Amino acid sequence: MTADPKSTDYLVFVCQGARYGLRSEQVSEIVRLPELTWSEDAPDCVAGVMNLRGRVIPVVDTEQRLGYAARMYAVSDFVIVIEQGTGNTGVIVDQIHEVREIDTNVIEDTPDYGDAHDLARDLFEGIATLSDGLITLLRPDRLLIETDDQDEAEAQPTRSPDREFCPHV
Repeated sequence: MTADPKSTDYLVFVCQGARYGLRSEQVSEIVRLPELTWSEDAPDCVAGVMNLRGRVIPVVDTEQRLGYAARMYAVSDFVIVIEQGTGNTGVIVDQIHEVREIDTNVIEDTPDYGDAHDLARDLFEGIATLSDGLITLLRPDRLLIETDDQDEAEAQPTRSPDREFCPHV
């Protein structure tokens, strides 16, 4: 789909009103949010696991991973399944917008927010400045990995079986 080597296709989606992007070649598929099974030994950013045609896939609460407050999932939410070297991972998002070709010249490095915000440097590939606004580009290989700094910052428990969601019951 990308003809120009100076551009890359990104799947653009929304979390908490902000636009984010993942390289489209890393996206395996998009599904409506299915029933998630909570796993006690999973990292805090994992909302649960889902069964996708016989494969068990961890599903990341993208908003929590990005530092937003926890919210209840909705029937309208989606899971983007991304391919990684270690297997597939799902990420929960509010809305899917489009696949968009983004010129590498409009992608800037993630701003340096100081040591207190290493999460941004760790998760963000960069920020695309476009005529219709900004898109924060994510590094999918880092969505499932939590840093020690983040673990300390999330001292309050945010995961519980009460957040399990089954839109089809």
